[in-house]
Amino acid sequence: MKLKWIILILLVVAASWVYISDKTSKDPAFIDSAIANTSTAAAGTLISVGQYDAAVVFADLALPVATADCDLLMEKGKALSALGRNEEASACYDLILAEDPDAADALAGKATALFRMGDMETSYAYAMDALAIDGTDLAALERAGAASLNLGNYAEAADYYDRIVTLRPGDAAAWIRRGDALLSISILMEEEMKTAFSDLGKPGATMGTLNIDPYMEAMECYNRAISLDPMVAPMLATRMIARSQMTINTCQDILENL
Repeated sequence: MKLKWIILILLVVAASWVYISDKTSKDPAFIDSAIANTSTAAAGTLISVGQYDAAVVFADLALPVATADCDLLMEKGKALSALGRNEEASACYDLILAEDPDAADALAGKATALFRMGDMETSYAYAMDALAIDGTDLAALERAGAASLNLGNYAEAADYYDRIVTLRPGDAAAWIRRGDALLSISILMEEEMKTAFSDLGKPGATMGTLNIDPYMEAMECYNRAISLDPMVAPMLATRMIARSQMTINTCQDILENL
């Protein structure tokens, strides 16, 4: 399959050069823009059909001629990221940002590459830069939400995923992640309740009521995800059962320590 696409690429390149050679003598600047535009479109098409290796090969063939073309570098970065070659993808995005520091898509791409490399804080920072330029950039919102979730900033994560599902209501994965963030908030609240019970009897100790809203919202998110993608039902059912068991264990601990 890969060989077929590479052969196709070479044929397209050959055809492009035949066409361009006639134009070059009349318009020397034409060669750069023609190769850049053709290569970007072809690389994007290859990515759309999952031929990431071929897209990288195509970009590498064209970039020596169409040097520093941001659109072509963006396609190469996407392909490298899809292949898990995140350091190389990050380098592509750096080249774009050197030319255009306000390229929101490159900032979001950089955030994704850094996230996959395990650098949550820097990933979050790049996502914030992207969102400062375009607050509806879904890739940046996803990275901001995922990084916040991994950093333990659950309320922020829930907010980012809420923005995603507002923009893209049919995104089952985003509903699940929002549910995960809310569920984590409910766990922290439950731990605070457990601590409050253990402090009863001490001077100044007070006891409030447990806010179950985050838990109920999490269940609503999971139910929404299941309605969109029934295949996630077993996974989420297991998660809900595990969460219920945590509450049972917390109640048992509270009773034992009264």
